[in-house]
Amino acid sequence: MDGFWGRILLVDLSAKHCSIRTIKEGFFKKYLGGVGVAAKLIFEEVDPKVEPLSPDNVIVFSVGPFQGTSVPGSGRWIVAAKSPLTNIWGESCAGGSWGYHFKRSGFDAIAIRGVAEKPTYLWICDGEVEFRDASDVWGKPTSETQNMIKKDLGERNASVLCIGPAGENLVKFACITNDHGFAGRCGLGAVMGSKNLKAIATKGTLNVDVAEPDRLKDLAQRLSKQIHEKAVSLREYGTTSAAKTFHDERGYGLAGNWREGSLEGIELIDGDHFKEITVSGEACIMCPIGCHRHTRVDEPEKYAYDGHGPEYETIGMIGWLNKIVDVKAIGYLGHICNEYGVDTITMGSIIGFVTECAERGWLTPEDLDGIKPRWGEADPAIELIHKTVKREGIGNILAEGTVKAAE
Repeated sequence: MDGFWGRILLVDLSAKHCSIRTIKEGFFKKYLGGVGVAAKLIFEEVDPKVEPLSPDNVIVFSVGPFQGTSVPGSGRWIVAAKSPLTNIWGESCAGGSWGYHFKRSGFDAIAIRGVAEKPTYLWICDGEVEFRDASDVWGKPTSETQNMIKKDLGERNASVLCIGPAGENLVKFACITNDHGFAGRCGLGAVMGSKNLKAIATKGTLNVDVAEPDRLKDLAQRLSKQIHEKAVSLREYGTTSAAKTFHDERGYGLAGNWREGSLEGIELIDGDHFKEITVSGEACIMCPIGCHRHTRVDEPEKYAYDGHGPEYETIGMIGWLNKIVDVKAIGYLGHICNEYGVDTITMGSIIGFVTECAERGWLTPEDLDGIKPRWGEADPAIELIHKTVKREGIGNILAEGTVKAAE
């Protein structure tokens, strides 16, 4: 079956059991790509009335026909489940290396239900599956988790997707992380956390069959060369220049929690300013561009970090929306979200919501555990992130999302 294995891995964490569902070619032609496969599986397996954080909710990780091949830009993977944030369909997509390795491990998708008795991670390698103890990495930030699991496996080249403390604490907008890719939307990291599933590690060496391998190789090489030649600006700046472009050319009005048409100081968070904290570009596997960023801040000490990002979504929602025009502060805010495993888009919205409520006098410092949020100030925003992820005080309400917090 060209482009597919015809194999979907079914995992029941409660029973600590896995099985393989064999799928015919017609299924993949009808339900194309990772999202199509995930939608069909969830439609079949999940009661529409299921509670998103219950054992009966099913979370699906899936890839399409291009993953595991030489097609440029095919290093993506998707995750889908009933969302704990919206209580309806939820899906998110990310890059990194996990999708490539998962496909080459011999599967097209994995559907997971139940809840593990203790913190667990899955190890998938060339058609074999193991349930492994994740107690040592429970509570760890995302980058440390990935490194520790690779060391535990003795597989430096394995690819690990995982949740951070936000997912473990069932923050309704927790994300799932792999390398420098983040599946941020819809709180699917909380679904993993509700199942005591810390991570899924994979390594694949199997070759995916394609109909015309020589022709595909030629087309992939030519397409990769064309993309590389056309994407000069994206390779140089990543997506960091997008926020100012949207501001200047499209009239987006994010500032002050979507209330103001322009932002004073927007030029201070353009691509050139973010280049000042950029160490290098980072590419997802099979990508000729490298639009992700490795960034580092040494001073001031309170914003010091060495990590990934930020992408334009983080710059827009944490920076622009909250009138923060300091690239070092935005980089640090994004970094702690990444390490906690929390979506920067929703977190930025939460910060803006709280700041507007404080501005209008609807929330006092007493309501906010002494925090005094103000437009353009990063330090109160940092405190709100810590409170939210740890579900401490006001953070226990904010961890439910903006709609629940407003209610």
